[in-house]
Amino acid sequence: MTIQDSALRMINEHGVAVSLARNSGTFDHVSGSKTISQETFDTHAVPETIRYGLESDELIYLFDPSVEPKPGDKATISGKVFGVKDVELIEYKEVPIYYKVWLSK
Repeated sequence: MTIQDSALRMINEHGVAVSLARNSGTFDHVSGSKTISQETFDTHAVPETIRYGLESDELIYLFDPSVEPKPGDKATISGKVFGVKDVELIEYKEVPIYYKVWLSK
């Protein structure tokens, strides 16, 4: 079993479901109109430490590497919405293991 397999198993077995929402848009300079669309991605994550609860102002979660969270995304965990503040890819020998994600209210 690889390190990535072990991390994925831990995240999927002990993690919580997370829905990521990402807004993107275009602006037509001629007409002045703006089009905004939203994509959603479903993934799993585990809290980095148990001391952080959902009531904390800043949370750190370890996300499954199948979906790359980006600053500005909105993460819904247990019905509560948090903003993705920062993201760090953790990899081993250039293989993604998980994303370390800082969330804020």
